Amino acid sequence: MKTANGLAPRMRSLKIQPPEVGDLAASLKVLADETRLRIFALLTSGELCVCEVVDVLDIPQSLVSNHLGVLRRAGLVRARRDEVDNRWVYYSLVPEAVDRVKRRVQDLLDLSHMDTAPASCRVEPRTSR
Repeated sequence: MKTANGLAPRMRSLKIQPPEVGDLAASLKVLADETRLRIFALLTSGELCVCEVVDVLDIPQSLVSNHLGVLRRAGLVRARRDEVDNRWVYYSLVPEAVDRVKRRVQDLLDLSHMDTAPASCRVEPRTSR
């Protein structure tokens, strides 16, 4: 029996479900930028102000602020204003969001459910018309 594309169906029964990736692609896209990833990695050490990130990464303050804004809008980072002088803003990771991304990446890379049997697709020769 042939399918619409002229190929025989797989010989083994597969229980493949579309992967649940949710908003993982959006989070990974945000983290795919090297500067944002470096800022994210810095914030794993704890809360920092923009000036500390600027000093460590040696990049302009406007660029750091822009990248922190992208991370904030993605829900990965939160901002907190200084209680005494509200000109100072401190940034930290959102643990729940980081855990969610971590779980989704771990689930995606979990090969324990992978079928190791070789695939067996047969292509039947097409008959000339």
